Amino acid sequence: MDVFRVMEAADHEQVAFCVAPGAELKAVIAIHDTTVGPAIAGIRTLDFPDERTALAEALELSRGLTFRALGRFIHGMGGRIIGAPDVGTGALDLTYVACETEFVAGVTLFEGSFDPSLVTATGVMMAIGVCLEKTGRGKDPAGKTVAIQGVGAVGAILAAKFLEAGARVLVHDHNPKRLEKVCRKMPALVPREAETLLDDAVDVFCPCGRGGVVGPETLDALAGKIVCGAANSQLDPNWRDYEKLAEKNITYAPDFVVSSGGLISVVGELERHPDQWVFAKVRQIPNLLREVFAAAEEEGVSTVEAATRLAEARISAIASLAHSFVPRRQTR
Repeated sequence: MDVFRVMEAADHEQVAFCVAPGAELKAVIAIHDTTVGPAIAGIRTLDFPDERTALAEALELSRGLTFRALGRFIHGMGGRIIGAPDVGTGALDLTYVACETEFVAGVTLFEGSFDPSLVTATGVMMAIGVCLEKTGRGKDPAGKTVAIQGVGAVGAILAAKFLEAGARVLVHDHNPKRLEKVCRKMPALVPREAETLLDDAVDVFCPCGRGGVVGPETLDALAGKIVCGAANSQLDPNWRDYEKLAEKNITYAPDFVVSSGGLISVVGELERHPDQWVFAKVRQIPNLLREVFAAAEEEGVSTVEAATRLAEARISAIASLAHSFVPRRQTR
């Protein structure tokens, strides 16, 4: 496997392969761009068939006693990357990582701080309101049908929020026990198999589990629907024909805009901002998404490309400031 060629194609700064046999740990740490500060990486635990697949997943995501071993590797990166919870990990797992490094976030839940999953779900709900408004369905989820794929930490909160708002909620999770538990707690939910989740006249498809669920094989099923959820890397990594989304009348809200509440909560924790600061930032997500939609229409590109261009422009602007000399303040 030509790792450097893969890194160049993905435009990444650094990739580290970590092995701790005693802890049965094999990990890939990927850093995309540190222009605006250290990378914040979701720590996810999944089974991969081979190293190539694991590397591809790590690169896509960065662009979420084994956890203590991982903490030592993260610490060895010298603050260039900060671990945060993602698929398969939670506050307890991150607490073990924090035993070995201060470069980790998502552990203050035990100290009475807000739940990062709640922050993420709040941002997603706001973004869905923008999508409903854009498609002429009105802002209110009441009477709408929402299909949630993945009812983990964020998905379960969204399911409860949608039920409270008066929506009909279809749910699926690859973990049958988790699906059963959530449906037992919220009997109004409608459990579905993966193959039938989108069979009904669904208004909103809300992916909150694994990524790669939007691609050529799912375009027909998603036609005319809103795709807006908390999952990272929702687009099939091997698919780039984003113009097909508009052709199928799919309103796609880029995941790195919609689920940014998670990163906002991490920054709030690291910089010790109050909860009010965090939720004030989250309330900016709707306007940012409206900006993405407007740019996509004006430039005649997909929402994916529009959001990426806006992000790259912001990074470039900050990078230009970083190259300007600012003299140090003199102390008396």
